[in-house]
Amino acid sequence: MVEHISRMMHWVTTHWATLVSISVAGAILKWFFPSRKDVTEWLSKRAEGKKAKVDALILGASQSREWEGIRPMTGAGYLGITTDELAERLNLNRDLIFIRLRQLEMQERVSEGGPTSTTPMSRWYFIPR
Repeated sequence: MVEHISRMMHWVTTHWATLVSISVAGAILKWFFPSRKDVTEWLSKRAEGKKAKVDALILGASQSREWEGIRPMTGAGYLGITTDELAERLNLNRDLIFIRLRQLEMQERVSEGGPTSTTPMSRWYFIPR
């Protein structure tokens, strides 16, 4: 038994560089090529972060009182803003803003008003919290 352990220790000490190299190579491969689960989690967190940034931009722009011209308002004084105006002001894609506005509407952060007599486009009214 002692001889067997002695031979095993001799083999480990003579081949330690190979064992370490294999371990380091495995760690590097794991670093550069993570599992699919790790990648999908990372991508979903990243997408959520982007959505949150766009939502913050939209809500920040909507609460600004720097909009030009006479605007429709609710009885509480909330300004009505179109998707095109937000897209132009934020330099973002109109479709992206529309999708995020729909999501914010589900969260009851905005409400969609119908078209007015002056514009055929719907206006979004932002509900402050």
